[in-house]
Amino acid sequence: MKCLAENDDHQSICRVCGSDRLVVRKESLVPCKHCGEDNKAGDRECYSCRHPL
Repeated sequence: MKCLAENDDHQSICRVCGSDRLVVRKESLVPCKHCGEDNKAGDRECYSCRHPL
């Protein structure tokens, strides 16, 4: 049984319950059209160059 905690892609066991049956966090990434850095979906400006997304 999973505890449904969100974990990162690189983890092999759950950080909360220790289970090897993970729910992996799936972030939607949006590349900046100005500098190419990935930003989280919903961000209004690039975290790197501050260009509007």
